[in-house]
Amino acid sequence: MTIRVLTLMAAAALLAGCAQTRQFMGTANQDDNNVLTGGPVSGTKIVDLPQAVRQTLMDQMPDAEITDIDRITRNGQSVYKVSFIDSDRHPDVRIDESGRLLNESSTEVEEQADNTEMEPINTPQL
Repeated sequence: MTIRVLTLMAAAALLAGCAQTRQFMGTANQDDNNVLTGGPVSGTKIVDLPQAVRQTLMDQMPDAEITDIDRITRNGQSVYKVSFIDSDRHPDVRIDESGRLLNESSTEVEEQADNTEMEPINTPQL
């Protein structure tokens, strides 16, 4: 009887612990309003980003929470696509290695695969 009760208690504790872990995946453990805490738990992580990209994130969306970072390399140039938990307030952004925000067209990076330059956000299209 005692073993049965202990087994049930252990199973309940394990399930409760797993439920709490999922709550914080991709986010900071506390709502600390810092874009550079938390983030993805696999793939490209915040610590893998160049300093210029991290600085742009702090300057442009300091209180956003990152869920995913994709590194796209075309013709030797890396671009980081960053996705956020609250996509209504913080839509996906693309930032090049130097920290420049790029146009937010969802296909821009793929369309420019053969070009070595990508247009910054404030540059008019020709």
